[in-house]
Amino acid sequence: MGDTVGDQQAIEEIGFLANSASRVNMLELLREADSRRVAKATFRDRLDCSRTTIGRNLEALEERGFIERDHDDVALTRIGEVVAGDFFELVETVAATRALEPFLEWAPPGEFDPPLLWRLADATMIVATQANPYAPEDAHVELMEVTETHRFALPIVGERGMEASFEMLQTNDDVSVELIVGPEIAELFDSHPRYREKMQRVLRTGQVEVRRSDDEIPYFVGLYDETVHLSVVDEDGRPRALLETEDDDVYAWAEDRYRKYRQTADPLEQVMDPH
Repeated sequence: MGDTVGDQQAIEEIGFLANSASRVNMLELLREADSRRVAKATFRDRLDCSRTTIGRNLEALEERGFIERDHDDVALTRIGEVVAGDFFELVETVAATRALEPFLEWAPPGEFDPPLLWRLADATMIVATQANPYAPEDAHVELMEVTETHRFALPIVGERGMEASFEMLQTNDDVSVELIVGPEIAELFDSHPRYREKMQRVLRTGQVEVRRSDDEIPYFVGLYDETVHLSVVDEDGRPRALLETEDDDVYAWAEDRYRKYRQTADPLEQVMDPH
């Protein structure tokens, strides 16, 4: 970190805000106001605090330079706006991180920045458990059964999932699938007899296109019609947690991520012609 004294002062400022629900609520009320200005009477009407508590905390916020007061109104200072903005971003990031903890435990470091985490916080999460270790994989197949267009970037491949996908393709002629795999998975399809045979069966359906990316794929990205799946695996390649969302911003992000893989991906010519 930087200057130790300066850092300690910053930590104390954060503590000053975080340790008082009243001060947090006051800042939030001011940030939500169109003009960043609130009538003093509004604090009494909107906050479950006594007049004394409100007065004491407004005075403390003013002493720190976060607000300015006149006879009737309270307004955020420029410093107050910046600090409050960063403070509530931190609050949102901590809340999202806690909500997504089973997913982030296995996610590659640095892959998901705070704004994306905030959007993902409301996603449905399916976690592998001892009772149901295939829950993420099953969620993937179940969604394929009720959607028509599928674009997947795969970090791993499993025989169980391939068999389930093949059965689904046999009963649904309207489904189309595009797979992008990394170099290791492409090599597996080419060199492992069992996987090679299973992939040939999948390709014979005429509904699947497989492409090989030069880049490793660190986690599963799935685009199904209007839905996104993000799934992470452990060090042994077992699916651990899956997020499902129809959030437009997440979809746009996932589509961009997928498009970047596809830009460096060529048709998987190593696999024997299935016909």
